[in-house]
Amino acid sequence: MSKPHRRRGVRHAVWFGCIGLFAMLLWSSWSRSVHLPRPHRIERAIARAVRFLERSQLPSGAFPGRYCQTRELTNCVEDVTPFVSTFVLHTLSFLPPERTQRLRGPAITFLMTSQHSPGLWSYWPKQSPRHIWTPPDLDDTACAQAALHRLGQPLRDGTELILRAQTPDGLFWTWIDLAPEANEVDCAVTANALYALALAGRPQPRVVNYLNEVMATRQFDGCSHYYLKPEALFYFISRAYRDGSVEALKPAVTQASEVLRSRQQPDGGFGDTPTTAFAALTWLNAGNLDEDVQRAMSWLVARQRRDGGWETPAVYARVVGGPLTWSFFGSEAMVSALGLEALIKARDQSIQ
Repeated sequence: MSKPHRRRGVRHAVWFGCIGLFAMLLWSSWSRSVHLPRPHRIERAIARAVRFLERSQLPSGAFPGRYCQTRELTNCVEDVTPFVSTFVLHTLSFLPPERTQRLRGPAITFLMTSQHSPGLWSYWPKQSPRHIWTPPDLDDTACAQAALHRLGQPLRDGTELILRAQTPDGLFWTWIDLAPEANEVDCAVTANALYALALAGRPQPRVVNYLNEVMATRQFDGCSHYYLKPEALFYFISRAYRDGSVEALKPAVTQASEVLRSRQQPDGGFGDTPTTAFAALTWLNAGNLDEDVQRAMSWLVARQRRDGGWETPAVYARVVGGPLTWSFFGSEAMVSALGLEALIKARDQSIQ
């Protein structure tokens, strides 16, 4: 008498198992097929990000950051550096001047007054007591010159100052005017130098070959001494490719795009806001707006705060105040500028 009950139990188990499997497949399909947020949501997110930057800007025209004892940005000191402002100005160059003039003018003034010497920048502005800790470096100088160039204010003789840091084999030292034994070649810094020189019409084929080789041979982990994740390098390469029109970097950008597909998480993000923004921008700069890019953009939009900004861990690190004393740096303004740039480019590509 118990056999029919057992058969019904088996049938029920199979039936519920099929329902569960179907639900899992449906969820998997839905979670993978996230589309780019609707245009009105993107426009609203862009407006919120601009307002956040307006509220964040200091009376000096600078944008704040922090340097801290941990990657999670705990035990921090409030910080002001021209480096953060270069990212904000780069992003503002993609918006109409009349929409961002209140931000642009003071930020440009701060950038110009924070020069270490004419045409050269170090990490901290000369008004800061920390200025004595760092000599002029190529990363800050290249990013500052590139931002000014994009906003129609190129520096006379600026490229010659960058070329002073060129190595005998055509790459670039990180520290301008330091001796080779106290210097190093950093792949991310070199990519930013290439970008600034490309905007000035000074092609660097040796650097292009180097960056293409770094990506082709998967040497991107550890080739930067300062940026904590390779997605920053991918973005800098793609920025030189698209915004600097260095078309010969296409092999490196293609390699970076493929690497990112293997690093994307199931929720569409890359673990944190700056890494996800770097990844999305790399794809967008490559001209991609496929499903993976849309998932990354949906991740960014979903995590934008109501005030228009985004949370951030550290993006880069360096020794400060003594040997082997590493400090970690991050800025909500910088990361919000990256998120804003991604929103603008995703919007513009979606309507082309």
